[in-house]
Amino acid sequence: MKKYLLIAFIFSALVLLIVFVFFKKDSLSKKSATPLNKEILIESCHQTGGTWKEESNPCEPTCDYQRKKLKGEKLTCIALVVPNCECEKDKCWNGSSCEPL
Repeated sequence: MKKYLLIAFIFSALVLLIVFVFFKKDSLSKKSATPLNKEILIESCHQTGGTWKEESNPCEPTCDYQRKKLKGEKLTCIALVVPNCECEKDKCWNGSSCEPL
């Protein structure tokens, strides 16, 4: 009986170790990808005529917000300060580049 408990304990420990290593590796790869994605967004912002701001209103430069504003629709936005691209006049940020309104 003790032999079966020992085998079950070792098997459970190995499964937990494998799960831990898998999730740890996955979380590390996500962390290392974030700066690269930000660099790509900043470059795209600049290439399409925008200015990258580390602290800006998250709603104002977005295409959805700008188009609703032009139509006179009621706008709701949570007042957060986040990095974002501020595009030239008559352009808006679509999440990856500045595009004409």
